[in-house]
Amino acid sequence: MTVPSLSWKHAVFGALGLITCVVLLLRPQSLSVVPARQLHFNVNVNHSSFIDCIKKGVNQDLDAWFASNAQESKVYTRHELNPEAVMVDIGGFTGDQLKVFYDRYHPFVYVFEPIKKYYDVLVDKFSPSKGKVVAFNYGIAQQNTSVFFVEEGDRSRFVPQHQDGAQEVQLRTFDEVFYSRIASQHGGMIDLLHINCEGCEYDVLDYIISAGWHTRMKNILVQFHNYGDSCGHEAVYRRCRLRSLLADTHTEDFNYPFVWEGWRLKDA
Repeated sequence: MTVPSLSWKHAVFGALGLITCVVLLLRPQSLSVVPARQLHFNVNVNHSSFIDCIKKGVNQDLDAWFASNAQESKVYTRHELNPEAVMVDIGGFTGDQLKVFYDRYHPFVYVFEPIKKYYDVLVDKFSPSKGKVVAFNYGIAQQNTSVFFVEEGDRSRFVPQHQDGAQEVQLRTFDEVFYSRIASQHGGMIDLLHINCEGCEYDVLDYIISAGWHTRMKNILVQFHNYGDSCGHEAVYRRCRLRSLLADTHTEDFNYPFVWEGWRLKDA
């Protein structure tokens, strides 16, 4: 998601998300309740914080985001990146935000982008890094598989089956990159995980937490989305559940719901 830079866009931004969500909820296949696989409490979920989060719903406070200049004061600065640090970027897109991180801190970066044309942009944009930025032409998932993807710029999304305009893309587990690159070359700790993958963040974080990868991530930046397959009540539920799980190992650093939020590993 590209956050608007002018206040008159707040209403447009919110309205588009609401319209998309309403349309999706009106589809016959969207009238069911949250899928059974999601209707459970992990034993580590903090029930109190989960309920408090649910009560807040979709409260996207863009006024607070802009008033605090959070893109600069939070997203780009609330971590300790340096030329020896390791950054993982899931959902690289065209690399504009990643370029800000790299130009400032020059960390080692492993960036994942399943759409071939955006992957090519990343390779070209970061070719001057001389190997410090490594791009992979696949997304991250719990198992190696392929899925269909509808490409609509920064509102691209996964779809459950083939449809007009959809393309097949590859997903792989995180294990291969972690053991062959991060563990063997950098000692196994990740200084910053950056996730902005247009709705895939729910499944990706669920996988990362269930596999325990998050305990090796000092800082996590994630943008949760309220459209596509995770919309309305389902987006709220899944986000709140993941936040409760993260709170077991990380401390919330900042929180602008459904815009950006940051988490810092406890005792890191």
